[in-house]
Amino acid sequence: MSSSPLIQDERSYSKSLIERLVQEFPKRLATTPAEKGAQDLVAEELSSLGYKGEFESFRFNRSLYANLMLHGAVGVAGTLASFYNLWVGLALHLLAFVSYFADNTRKFYLLRRLFPFRPSQNYLVTLPATAAVRMRIVMLAHIDAAYTGWLFHPAVVKQAAKPPPPGLGWTKFSIGLGFWSLLPLIILDTVALTVGWSSWILYVVFGIPTLLMALLNLQIVLKNEIVPGANDNLTGVASLPLLLSRLHDWKPDDVELVFVVTGAEEASLGGAHALYRKYQDKWDRSNTFILGLDTLSGGELFYMKEGDIWPCPFPMWLPPVLESTKATDDSFQNVREFRIPVGGTDAIPFLYGGYDGVSLGCVDLEYGAPRHYHYPTDTPENLDYDEFMLSIDFAEALILQLNERYSNPS
Repeated sequence: MSSSPLIQDERSYSKSLIERLVQEFPKRLATTPAEKGAQDLVAEELSSLGYKGEFESFRFNRSLYANLMLHGAVGVAGTLASFYNLWVGLALHLLAFVSYFADNTRKFYLLRRLFPFRPSQNYLVTLPATAAVRMRIVMLAHIDAAYTGWLFHPAVVKQAAKPPPPGLGWTKFSIGLGFWSLLPLIILDTVALTVGWSSWILYVVFGIPTLLMALLNLQIVLKNEIVPGANDNLTGVASLPLLLSRLHDWKPDDVELVFVVTGAEEASLGGAHALYRKYQDKWDRSNTFILGLDTLSGGELFYMKEGDIWPCPFPMWLPPVLESTKATDDSFQNVREFRIPVGGTDAIPFLYGGYDGVSLGCVDLEYGAPRHYHYPTDTPENLDYDEFMLSIDFAEALILQLNERYSNPS
């Protein structure tokens, strides 16, 4: 599309960038020097294209799984306490419930604050508008890599991908199951305190999800192994210079493009939340669109519906725009919606905060996730660059369709 793209051989460029990042910073754990070193490398690459950005610092926890373990453990402690002191049990169940709901929906942090907050950073390159901003596209891709554990063994992931029995689709939302099981425990405590009726069997049944939540995440914490993260999410990071290269000549005067390499995403979207907090009063919700770019290989391309305990808002006008994007190229015909059962992308803090947006990512439906998801085999050798390039093409086409939509919002 661009008359003079900054990057001529996109496959070779992205392959080289991803391989170099994995080689030099193989364990890009959130809030560590390796995370910052990888962002420095990307900053140098973007600077070599003629675009200098800026780092924005924030502080966040290091491990999502330690946070999940803690919430599960508090829930388990509440269930055990309810056999001896119902008031203590109720208090602990309420604490775990309120804390994780607020944490997951980015309202505030409570139990998470028992873990240290360490320095991390986002890196932003902005192509500013030279006229009044009609449309702003904020593209997000995280550079930190994930922990691994039993939960991410291919056999476990494939088993979880199998269709559940009719009427039990909600069981695929494992974090949501662990969270919402606290509600009947709270009700049981309340009933026992008010009318004196109690059932130890129901306490055991509804206590099992929080126990599993605590134990499975404890295994990840104790294993303490970081994956290479070539697909998740160096493909997203590598997409940013490619999109910058394609769009730099196209950008209208009244369009602002923001390219963000986020930190601490795998720790629970820390960088995206920090970005939201900083710009929520600066980026107008009526003309700003958030585009998450996450795991752009490892399956078919999808646009994501998110929210594992509470659905993220999805603007009514967006599906027709996605359909019109599909119509621009025959190779896009299989792009469709995928409901993420567990976890989410950097778009979530903005979606909960009232912004319109969507994330693009690849999923192998037989696997139930991107291939090699959060596993040591997520290496450059296992990337499919045909899938990757299709993802870039669709992202570019979507931005062009969004430009039409923001020109004619009705």
